[in-house]
Amino acid sequence: MKWLITGGTGLIGRNIIRQMNSSDSAVIFDIKDKLSQLDESRCTWVKGDITDKEQLEKIVDEHKIQGIVHLASLLRSECLKQPFLAVKINIGGLNNILDIAVSRKILKVIFVSSLQVYGAESYYGAGKWIDEETERKPQTLYGITKCHCEDLAAYYKENLGVNVVGLRFNTVYGHGRSTGPNVYLTDAISQAAKHQNITLPYKDLCQNLIYVKDAAGAIVHCMNTDKYKKIVYNVCSEKIVSNVDVANVLRELMPDIKIDLTGGEFPIQAATPYTSPKAASEDLGFTLKYPLGIAIRDFIKEAASS
Repeated sequence: MKWLITGGTGLIGRNIIRQMNSSDSAVIFDIKDKLSQLDESRCTWVKGDITDKEQLEKIVDEHKIQGIVHLASLLRSECLKQPFLAVKINIGGLNNILDIAVSRKILKVIFVSSLQVYGAESYYGAGKWIDEETERKPQTLYGITKCHCEDLAAYYKENLGVNVVGLRFNTVYGHGRSTGPNVYLTDAISQAAKHQNITLPYKDLCQNLIYVKDAAGAIVHCMNTDKYKKIVYNVCSEKIVSNVDVANVLRELMPDIKIDLTGGEFPIQAATPYTSPKAASEDLGFTLKYPLGIAIRDFIKEAASS
C-alpha cells in the first residue's frame, strides 16, 4: 500500500518507517529537512507545508496515495507561543487531510491525538482511571486543538464516510527526542547510556509513559487493519510510573553511574495519567510491547551505539 506520512521526519515517523510492512511504501512529507537514514527504495521525501492543500493534493495524485498517516502538529510549547499558528496547523492541517480523503477516496486515515484532551487528575478524582467515554477537559491550547481534531474526524467519518481513526498518546519517549517538556527524561537516559552521572528532576511526577517503538507500533498496527469501532483510542500503559521508578531501572541496568533525584514542579499543566488502554486492546487487538524496564534497556542500547 502507498502511504503519505505527514510530519514523518519526527521521532514517531522515523520509527514507523522502520516498522512498516516490507510491501508498503511511503511519501514522507515534512517542513523539516530530509532524513539522512531514509530508505530510498521504499520512501520518497517531499518538503512542504501541511497548510498547503494544493501541494498535498498534488502529492496524493502524483504518487497514487492510498492511505494517510497524519503526524504533523505544532507541539504544546509552540502552541502557547503562537496560538493562531496552532489552530492553523493542528486543526487546519487535519481538515486538509480529511477533505482530500473524501475527494481522492483515500482508504484509511490515521491521525495522532493526545491524552492532553483530558483534564487534570484532580478534576476526575485522585487515582481514578478514565477511558474514551470520559468527558474531555483540556487545560492547554494544544489539548483544545486535539479535541477539535477528534470532533472533526468524527464529522468526516459519520457524515462523509472517511475511514479514520485517531490515537491518543501520552508522554512519548525514546532515543532521538529533542523537543517537548519531557525532553529532560530522554536526555538523562541518553547520558546514562554513555556512563555519565545524571540528575532526574520532578521525582514525584507520575506519568503514563509510552516508548516510541510502541507509539509507532500502534500506528503500524492500524495501518494493517481497518476495524476502527471508535473515532479515537487511548494508547497508553496500565501502569503509572514516577521518575523514582525510572531511576531504579537505570540503577539496575547501569550500576556504575550516580543518579541524583531532585524535586521541583513540572513546568506545564499535566493531564491525568490514569487513562485506560482497554479499548485499544479489545477493539484493535493492540497492546504495548515495551514496559518500562524493557523500553529503557532498548533505549540505552540505541543511545550507546549512536
